[in-house]
Amino acid sequence: MAIPEEQPTRIIVEKSIRGKDFRLLCVNARFIAATGRRPASVRKVD
Repeated sequence: MAIPEEQPTRIIVEKSIRGKDFRLLCVNARFIAATGRRPASVRKVD
C-alpha cells in the first residue's frame, strides 16, 4: 500500500512473545519508555 508523501505517517508495529507483558515505546527508531503490565487481581484481607 502506498502512502502519499504529503500525508502524515503513523505506524504501530506489534509483536507478541510468550512471557511477561511489556509495552515498549520507540519514536524515530529510539527507545523512549517501557511499562510492565500485570493482570488485575483482588486479594481477600482478613
